[in-house]
Amino acid sequence: MSERDMNLDRMREVVLKLELTQYAQTEAHLAKEELREYIRSELLALRNENQLDRRKQYGTIAFIITILVGSDVWAIQNLESRVQHALAAEVEKNRQLVAAVLATETTKMQRQIIDRLNQEFGTPRLQEMIGEEARRYTANEANSYITAEVETKIRPFRTQIDRSIADTNQLAAQNSENVKKFGDFLRQNEQQYRADYQTLSKTVGDSQTLTKALSLQVAAQKRKSEISALANDAINNGTRSALEVLSRIMDDASEAAEIRELARSEMFRVKAFWVTAEKTLGIEITWRGVDGKPKAQTAVSTCELLSNLQNNKDWPVRVKAAQLLATHANIGVPEALLKAIQSDQQLHVVQDAVRSFTSVTGFQSPDVFGLPYVETWWKTHADEINKKLQKLDCTP
Repeated sequence: MSERDMNLDRMREVVLKLELTQYAQTEAHLAKEELREYIRSELLALRNENQLDRRKQYGTIAFIITILVGSDVWAIQNLESRVQHALAAEVEKNRQLVAAVLATETTKMQRQIIDRLNQEFGTPRLQEMIGEEARRYTANEANSYITAEVETKIRPFRTQIDRSIADTNQLAAQNSENVKKFGDFLRQNEQQYRADYQTLSKTVGDSQTLTKALSLQVAAQKRKSEISALANDAINNGTRSALEVLSRIMDDASEAAEIRELARSEMFRVKAFWVTAEKTLGIEITWRGVDGKPKAQTAVSTCELLSNLQNNKDWPVRVKAAQLLATHANIGVPEALLKAIQSDQQLHVVQDAVRSFTSVTGFQSPDVFGLPYVETWWKTHADEINKKLQKLDCTP
């Protein structure tokens, strides 16, 4: 059981005791009033009886005195003494009688009060009254406790909120004043702002147009530089892929006419260079036999030259093999040279393969790199040329 539940049980017990105490006090007060009234009436009755008895006694005394009037004084005094003793005994008797009656009535009243308390305590009305009082007391205490706790917890936040509201109101007032000042300033300078805005808009528009034009010019210039770089790569390094890109640009209808014409011009520049170029004539290759020993160039067989043309990773070796095949009129040589013309990525090899193809077959290509003319011619003249060539067996 929690401390709060224990406190509630103690409060209910206290309320019950208070209610019972009040009820007992009320009943005792009522009983006391009834007892007082009863005693008052009994005393009044006893007093009246005493008065009657005294009157009777006084009459008796007067009668006796009348009879004994002739007696002596001592006899009269003895008689008076006996009368006083008799009266005192009567008074004491009456006092004891009243005390006994009072004690009996007090015990009776206490018993009645106890019986009434027992009866009332067992009744649903008293239980309901005690329960209602306990609930009311508990509710009041709970509300007081909750109110105190809430007030304790909320007080700092309330102070902070009040301060924040005050700051917010002050800031809102300042902002309102600033907005008003800014509005006045805008109204005073509205015409000038309109003129400046129109001027600025026109300037921005002109700037955007100029920027767009410049961007187009920069893009075009960049594109031209790329095309020139491709041509230089094909000339200086013999890169076949650069030449192929130039060819695609030249034939691409989506490209601007100016760019296509530039690609065509660069293509002509590359081919014009390679028509007169003799960059591979001075290449010397050290040939070796199967045993690894040096071998004379004239001793290199056709099969060895074909193998190096097709498989060697060093392009100078492929170039030299293409050059030497110009004097080997054997079946399979034109096909090997055509394959190099079609796929070798080094223009040096392509150039010498075209020259050797001309020497073996007799076909004069109108293009320095042979395509597509060599392909078309060989399709129609292959059988004719192979009949003139010597057979070749390259099996080990």
